[in-house]
Amino acid sequence: MEILGTQNSECHESFWFKLGELGERGAFEKKAVFEGLCEVMVKVAERQEAGKGLQNLTYSEKYSDFIAVLSSLNTRAYNVFQQNLVGQTIQNIR
Repeated sequence: MEILGTQNSECHESFWFKLGELGERGAFEKKAVFEGLCEVMVKVAERQEAGKGLQNLTYSEKYSDFIAVLSSLNTRAYNVFQQNLVGQTIQNIR
């Protein structure tokens, strides 16, 4: 009998392992925006674990360009992106 939630938990762990493995092998080397997002997410997690604030986060140039374009095309979409992932406020981008 399968324990409820076991398969989802295993899939979740497998996803993170596979993502890390692919990253180590260079699968995302030409995906500068994705790498930038991952780098920022790591910085956010480390700061939160250390009990520090998120002010003065630094962003790669390609990631900064991406969030600038996204925010200029659709501010609502950017706000959803920022709330669920990470990024500068609209005021700081402009």
